[in-house]
Amino acid sequence: MNNVRSALAAVLSLALAGALVATAPAVQADTPTGWVPIGDPLPGSVNDLIRYRGTLYAGGTFGLASWDEGAGTWTVLGSGSPRNVKKLVVGPDGTLYAGGQIRVGQNNVAFAAVWQDSGWKELGTASGPLDPMGSDLLSMAIDPKGRLVVGGLFRSFGGTEAGSLAMYDGTAWSALPGPLNVIIGATALAYGPDGTLYVGAFGLLNNIQSYAWSLRNGTWSPMAGSNFLDYTCPGYNPCMGVLDMIVDGKGTVHAAGQMKIGSTLTGYATWDGKSWSPQPASGMTVGASLARDDQDGAMYAALGDQPGGARWMVARMGDPVIALGEPTSNAGTQALTVHAGVAYAAFATGYIGDPAAPWQVASYTLPAKAKASAVPRNIRFIDSHRGKPTLAWKAPAYRKPGAYRVQYRVEASDPWTKVKVLEGRRQARLPRSVAGQWVEVRVKARGADWATVRLLAPAG
Repeated sequence: MNNVRSALAAVLSLALAGALVATAPAVQADTPTGWVPIGDPLPGSVNDLIRYRGTLYAGGTFGLASWDEGAGTWTVLGSGSPRNVKKLVVGPDGTLYAGGQIRVGQNNVAFAAVWQDSGWKELGTASGPLDPMGSDLLSMAIDPKGRLVVGGLFRSFGGTEAGSLAMYDGTAWSALPGPLNVIIGATALAYGPDGTLYVGAFGLLNNIQSYAWSLRNGTWSPMAGSNFLDYTCPGYNPCMGVLDMIVDGKGTVHAAGQMKIGSTLTGYATWDGKSWSPQPASGMTVGASLARDDQDGAMYAALGDQPGGARWMVARMGDPVIALGEPTSNAGTQALTVHAGVAYAAFATGYIGDPAAPWQVASYTLPAKAKASAVPRNIRFIDSHRGKPTLAWKAPAYRKPGAYRVQYRVEASDPWTKVKVLEGRRQARLPRSVAGQWVEVRVKARGADWATVRLLAPAG
């Protein structure tokens, strides 16, 4: 167990040092295609983004910054001890909570605070670090009663023994109930509509190990099922586990991180209460952040091909997985939020592993939701036919297959190429030459608008 704990601690310290850490210097000076830069790059890595009272806020190694849309500038807020803000949440009363690490004496320790009246109000700091690397706050959530819950690397918080999970009721800190032994820090927290708390943490209970847990009515249960037990990941042993969680309105838990479910290595998975379902996204096997659209409930994820890898993207999850703009080379993506039809993300503009490297915050206007009665939907690739990637789509029954037109292109600068619709089917076959490549495809019903998506064509 000590070896497992040491390995996890080493992996986690790398994975959470700003963005997922690169194994070699990697530079991405340009904002990814399709994204619009917001001001100048911030002076350090961005860990979280949030919309608060109509303003975009960023938390990172520089502390807390707000975007002044009128002036077109970022302003770093507060003074005093330098803060590395890891997480931002808003309570039901409109309170903006921030948490992460703050310098106390010669050590970095976990902190939680409130930003109000142009200043910081301290709520508490951690003591008795869980590991030699020091204490750290890695996750935050608001419970159904409006109380703040924090998770991370610590043994006590605000003077109360807590064991990596603590709750603040507005007056004092307390430990969460139950005997869960968190071996290494709680990296993700989320509440379900029924009040269940879901925790991403490598823990041990009754000789059962799991990367994720649920707490309901004071009782802990492993979110392991029968297919979430393999902790061996390529290049990292064990896997990093769950780094972010969101619960949708139906109670389905969405998780991002580095997870091996059965034989599938994935950066994104869902939990239905009994088992995990991996959601492979075009070879993207690491998930850094999740966001839920506050308009239609769609889930978005920041994904990478491997820890410190060369390819990153922000995508709308589902069937199919749709990338927002071009997948990005050598640009770590750590922070993501979606509000009022706009996605906001932060991309590394220098050496990803350097927390002092500037990060560019950018926005992406999401396409308007298409009317199902007129526009093709669920455009996706199905099994290839003799090496030819085969495209399929859904549509109203009254529209005959012959009423559709299909086109594709590999690069945005390429002209659109027509593809013949298969007789009697809502399908079309692309040439073998695009197999394994990202392609932009569009489908149009007679008398309606084009429906356009960017997809990875199957390799054959």
